[in-house]
Amino acid sequence: ALEAFAAAREVSQRSRDKRDEARAVGGAASAQHYMGQYEESLTMQLEQRRLLREVLEASAPTPRASDREKYAKVCGKVGAGLCAVGRFEEAVEVLESHALDCEQEGALRGAMLARGTLCMALVELDRTDEALTCANAQMDFAQRLNDLDGMAAASGSLGALQLKRRNLGDALDAFKRQLSIYQQLGDSEGLSVASTNVSNVLRALGRFQECLEMHSMDIKMARQAGDARMQCMAHRAKANVLVSMGQHESAIQQLEYAQKCIEHINGLASELQAGHDLIADVLEAMGRTEDAMAERQRAAGGRVASSRPKAAAAAPPTSPAGVPAATQTAASRAETPAAAAAAAAAFRGRCR
Repeated sequence: ALEAFAAAREVSQRSRDKRDEARAVGGAASAQHYMGQYEESLTMQLEQRRLLREVLEASAPTPRASDREKYAKVCGKVGAGLCAVGRFEEAVEVLESHALDCEQEGALRGAMLARGTLCMALVELDRTDEALTCANAQMDFAQRLNDLDGMAAASGSLGALQLKRRNLGDALDAFKRQLSIYQQLGDSEGLSVASTNVSNVLRALGRFQECLEMHSMDIKMARQAGDARMQCMAHRAKANVLVSMGQHESAIQQLEYAQKCIEHINGLASELQAGHDLIADVLEAMGRTEDAMAERQRAAGGRVASSRPKAAAAAPPTSPAGVPAATQTAASRAETPAAAAAAAAAFRGRCR
């Protein structure tokens, strides 16, 4: 895909068609994000924004409505991309401007998405009062649009915010609302994300058996849907709960199952690498340093350059893999490296 987008960009450059070039650059950014190359993806998103700005300037003072819409969408993606690599202050600046532009133009869907991502960044920066305003605005826009998916995302934002504030009961209620909406929509990915959020709060409350049952159901649903990546996430989430329960051997078994789910998928070398590192982390926690070293060496053979954020955007001591699927909070730091990596992955997924 990257080769195809590069070729398309060359063609558009020769024809001096900046719209087509921006389209090719955007496609490359999406492919790089999928492959876990988040810094590279952000670089391409910034380039796409530059190209579209030049298109708008060239057609001023009466630019096409479609060009303005594309530019606005890319601004939102840039904000999410900045969040995905931990550059939250910059993300807030981009997203605040983008959200206001959308609201002034009456673009409610764009405003809804911008407010949701802005909420994530503000939560990460401990600016919870501002984050609450954004989450409420996100929900308001979703309700005005009668957008169930938007309502689910807003519920996730509110849950993450309450989790940050350590209001576990309110967080659980919000995440359960999110889960209910995704069940209504039949959205398998959303269900996986929401159930992980619910599980995180249950885990914080010490209700481990409920967490295990929930993740077992997630694994079954992902398998039935043929969704290998969601199945991988569910196995990793279950492993985090088992680590909290002190069942390290069982946790390693779940992480190995997760590896098998995605080892046949092209372009996921960075995810496989992360899986080996998660297994090594658990081995180290068990005191098996030699085995952990061997696992890391095993991963090194297929190691690829990746800009995956480390624990900088991880989850809280009480919240494992994937906390807040709708918004991963820095305050919810994971107590295990496995939880941190899985949580960061969920955070980036919801940023999209």
